[in-house]
Amino acid sequence: RLHIEAAAQELMLQLADHDSLASQRLNDTKNALLDSPQVLNFISGAVVILCDAIKDDLQKPDSGIAENLRVAIQQVGENIVSNTAVRELLNQRLSSLAVELSDQYSEKVIRFISERIHEWDSTEMIDKIENEVGGDLHMIRVNGVVVGACIGLVLGIIRAVVEHLI
Repeated sequence: RLHIEAAAQELMLQLADHDSLASQRLNDTKNALLDSPQVLNFISGAVVILCDAIKDDLQKPDSGIAENLRVAIQQVGENIVSNTAVRELLNQRLSSLAVELSDQYSEKVIRFISERIHEWDSTEMIDKIENEVGGDLHMIRVNGVVVGACIGLVLGIIRAVVEHLI
């Protein structure tokens, strides 16, 4: 057993060195396997069989994969809720991802939105704006009338007081 452990340790050290004979032989064998049509056909067939098995399981009402995913997602959610460090790390990573994605895709998003807006005719654009913010615009108009009336009333009172005193 000690001899096997020593040989395995020596092999691991040789494989860690990319220039060693063992590392080069392993890479040559790996490349030969990847270049082999039989190995690629076997792997492709295995992937197809695996994908079909996953689809079949997911279509069942009592899917084991779906249940395991549900439990895993629930455990992740509970961990995020109960663990402040995990929550802070997740917030930090998502924030940096959002910044990175916005840097990469902001021009494309702006161009896409501009193209969609330029495709609208003016009546369609007015309808879309009214549907989205029409209620808010109505409240802004009402508030403007109320504020304007209050300001007019205050100015009228000030004018009346000034005229009465003079």
